[in-house]
Formats: sequence, C-alpha cells, structure tokens
Amino acid sequence: MEAISYIGIVFLIILFGLSIWGNIYLIKKLMRINENLYGVLGSLDDYLAHLRDVYSKDRFYGDETLHGLLKHSQDMGEEMDNFIKQYEQTQDAAPPQE
Repeated sequence: MEAISYIGIVFLIILFGLSIWGNIYLIKKLMRINENLYGVLGSLDDYLAHLRDVYSKDRFYGDETLHGLLKHSQDMGEEMDNFIKQYEQTQDAAPPQE
C-alpha cells in the first residue's frame, strides 16, 4: 500500500512540475507577442506619418488614390489602437502578482 502512495506522490510532483514549466513557457510566449504587437503599432504609426508627408506635397495633394490609402491607414491605426487598449485593459484586470 505504501508503494502505491509513493508512486502517486511522485506522479503528482511530476505533474505539478510540468504544469509550472507549461505556465512559464506560455508567459514567455505572451511577453514576446506583447513586444511584437507594440513593434507593429510603432511601424504602423511611422508608415502613417510618411504617408501624410507624401500626401501633403504639392505634387500629390488631392490624388484620390493616396487619399484613399491615407484614410485606410488611419482606419487601420485606429483599429490597432482599439485592440491595444482592449489588450491593456485585460492586463490591468489581471490580479497582481506577488
């Protein structure tokens, strides 16, 4: 009977260790995703600023294609901002870690 209890305890310890390892792996992955997300948002902001600069030049001012591209880029930027805000709200709602 004791052997069965020891096997059960060893099994639970191994299971607990694997769950800790899995949680650490997932947290690291989420941190990388978070960094990449802010990188994409920064690139989108840079692109939008460049596009505004090109559109404001006399040669391209009033071009409907560039105007549509500028509008689409602004919409994408707003969508990304909304996504980031929702993502940050879920991070703020998480319980504090000790």
